[in-house]
Amino acid sequence: MRRMILLAGLIFALGVLVPGSGLAGENGSNLPLKGSSAGPCTTNFATGAARCVTTGPSSHFGLSTMEQDIQLIPTGPGTFDWLAS
Repeated sequence: MRRMILLAGLIFALGVLVPGSGLAGENGSNLPLKGSSAGPCTTNFATGAARCVTTGPSSHFGLSTMEQDIQLIPTGPGTFDWLAS
């Protein structure tokens, strides 16, 4: 019985101490969001409006779907800025 209590205590202590290394830094810093996604975009070149729906994994959300409405703004020959919402 004592061995079981000792083992349970060690497992609990390990579970409490190890996740501390993954916490955020001071003032909420060091929270990188990493991920990638892929999917189709539909673009209207006459108006510069585009809509994208992409899916992929990310570190905080797991498998996610992202929808973006984008406005392409011509800035010169062959170059664009874009505004997404």
